[in-house]
Amino acid sequence: MTRFVPLKSNNTDTPILHIDSQAPLDFLFASADRRIRMARHLLECLEGADDCDVRYMANAALMLLSDGCDTLAAVEKQVFNLSGPLH
Repeated sequence: MTRFVPLKSNNTDTPILHIDSQAPLDFLFASADRRIRMARHLLECLEGADDCDVRYMANAALMLLSDGCDTLAAVEKQVFNLSGPLH
């Protein structure tokens, strides 16, 4: 498994933001959890927002969700590598 995995939210041909896939599970999970919860809170604020605000908030939520999901994928890989094959 590659140690430093680029985030899908990188918007350049040469990714600069990465996840340390070998970081402790609790750190990875906390990072993913925080990003996903922040995205949820942003989306909850959309009601009553004007069109311009909606676009900015939706883009921010998308980036947070993308980073959170990428981090959860690193958690999943560690968990299944630790526990071995499932029967």
